[in-house]
Amino acid sequence: MHFGTRDLPPTARLRESSSRYECKSQRDPRPNPVPAFLRVPFLPSALSAFVSAFISVVNPEITRPRPIHLAGYYSPMRTALAALSLVLVMVSSAAAKIVTKAIEYTHNGVKLEGFYAYDDTVTGPRPGMIVVHEWWGQNKFARDQAEELAKLGYAAFAVDMYGKAITADKAEEAKKLAAPFYADRKLMRDRVAAGMKVLLEQKEVVAAPGKSKQVGAIGFCFGGTVALELARAGAAAVPAGAEFKSVVAFHAGLSAVKGSEAKKGDFKPAVLVCHGADDPMVLDTEVKAFQDEMKAAGVDLQFNSYSNTVHAFTNPDADTHNIPGVKYNKVSAEQAKASMRSFLAHHLPSQSVPDLIKPAAAAAKPTPKTN
Repeated sequence: MHFGTRDLPPTARLRESSSRYECKSQRDPRPNPVPAFLRVPFLPSALSAFVSAFISVVNPEITRPRPIHLAGYYSPMRTALAALSLVLVMVSSAAAKIVTKAIEYTHNGVKLEGFYAYDDTVTGPRPGMIVVHEWWGQNKFARDQAEELAKLGYAAFAVDMYGKAITADKAEEAKKLAAPFYADRKLMRDRVAAGMKVLLEQKEVVAAPGKSKQVGAIGFCFGGTVALELARAGAAAVPAGAEFKSVVAFHAGLSAVKGSEAKKGDFKPAVLVCHGADDPMVLDTEVKAFQDEMKAAGVDLQFNSYSNTVHAFTNPDADTHNIPGVKYNKVSAEQAKASMRSFLAHHLPSQSVPDLIKPAAAAAKPTPKTN
């Protein structure tokens, strides 16, 4: 008995379909639809792919044939749209560019040099972010943090606390450089405030319509202490027309000098502290005193403590100094950075770090009853 294709069992039809539409590995004799002038080596491959996809839509007759699949069918339009999407992603990624430059400025007659970074593809409102270095000085680690923040959509400025090109490689040298600032908290506050002023003068720091320019600060070790002192300084340290919105302090010294503690109503930014639970340089009594200080001042404080983690845990080079109680912790560092991004999304959102409060508020809003 003769069976037609429709009469065959499903498995037989599957074998027939597979053999009938088997792809042969051979050169297609028809001409390449991409014009020759667009196939020259010096033009981007993405442009060639785009033109090919476009021609596939305009003239499907010259589209290379494909096997028919049981799960669906070949569509030149579908392939063209996929290729176009890929091209747009590639072009967007290629267009993004982090611009960096050194900016010289002075404070109290001391010549300083900050490191400025921003994404030149960002348009519209953009907050600024101060980055304060460890006691080693404004080195590559600090500059790398500025670049990372620029990728998140901030105009980031790694300030210089010591003086142009002044850094330390040994702990004793670093201690001497940091000592004057620990001894004179006003000097500490004024020096970092000078850097904030420089940042806010940059044209890339743009306020949203009807609002002031917004700025935050992050700091590491010595730099975390500096960032907290900048917030304790209150409105006097913030240039007119700007709002100080957030502070992130990584493995920072937390103690305040008596008489210069945070004052309620004057300490404006929200604070995130990322602390090593086993940090021998910041005692539990200091942690408790700091938390009490923030509570008394009505500060919006988030305090994260990471177990099995000591001082300087975010710096991959921490171990190279062979200092007891100082060690890099990859897991804690990644968790701290993730916490920072979430914190900034709430308190100082950029275009790349969306505001998470609005979706949460919308979800929590009760649905009105209808009769």
